[in-house]
Amino acid sequence: MGISLMQKLRLLRQLNSTVDTVEEGIKMKNSTKIIGAVIALLTSLLGIPSVQAAVTSFLGTHPVVSAVIAAVTAILALLHNPVATPGASSASSDQGASTAKLGVLALISLLLVWPCSACSATTVAQDIVNWTPTIVSAATTIDATVAALDPANAGLILLAGTTFTAVANLVEAQAKTYLANPNATTLQQLQAQATAFQGNVTTALLQAARITNAASQQKVTVAINAAVTGISAILALITTIKGSTITPASVTTPKLAALAPLIDRGQAVQMVATHYGISYDAAALEIDRNTALLMRAGF
Repeated sequence: MGISLMQKLRLLRQLNSTVDTVEEGIKMKNSTKIIGAVIALLTSLLGIPSVQAAVTSFLGTHPVVSAVIAAVTAILALLHNPVATPGASSASSDQGASTAKLGVLALISLLLVWPCSACSATTVAQDIVNWTPTIVSAATTIDATVAALDPANAGLILLAGTTFTAVANLVEAQAKTYLANPNATTLQQLQAQATAFQGNVTTALLQAARITNAASQQKVTVAINAAVTGISAILALITTIKGSTITPASVTTPKLAALAPLIDRGQAVQMVATHYGISYDAAALEIDRNTALLMRAGF
């Protein structure tokens, strides 16, 4: 998905504003102004889905570069955060708060992107099991919604005739098996079941756009998005396990890049925030980290 005309116009305005602010900062010898303006421009760029996807993919395959960028951004943002004074304007205070927030988020990003060598296989396996009720619940909702559709629309979603709940239950059972007995065989079986379910729900998400009844389309799309969020978290965790054999050559399911316009990011972030008991901003970074891991694996 490219950059729209409206986005280009907004970026042009942001670029002009950045140039003016940098020039003013140079004259005033105010490094905070300069850094703040550049950060604002970069933030605007990363707000565009196509740019964000490209950057996320690159950083996912270059963890050291990602960590260095996150660390440098955090240090600069925190060191150059203007200290509020009693006579300071609200705009100045807002700029300081935004810069400080970016610094904190960058530090969180550093922790999320850097590989977790301390995380045990048991911890990851338990995390996978903890996500399975999400996909089973979403699958149950999908099946119930599809059952109420007319045969033509139902056929768009249940292409293979197999219920989503049945496949989700297989993922849950295999996740528990792997947790109880983590070895190469149970890992491969978990990979196979998780990838199969991911293929089912991502294909269904593409097909849901063709459902003619607007209310039914909305309901089933919300449920599919929930399933996509859950299985994406599971697969991202699987890719971090030593011995995982998921590679670009082995992935034949619809690509995340093609699904991006159909995925409800707000819903996904809120689900992750609720699941882990973390802030919305931290959950957004977790989503970006998972996306990077999945794109690196070929999804």
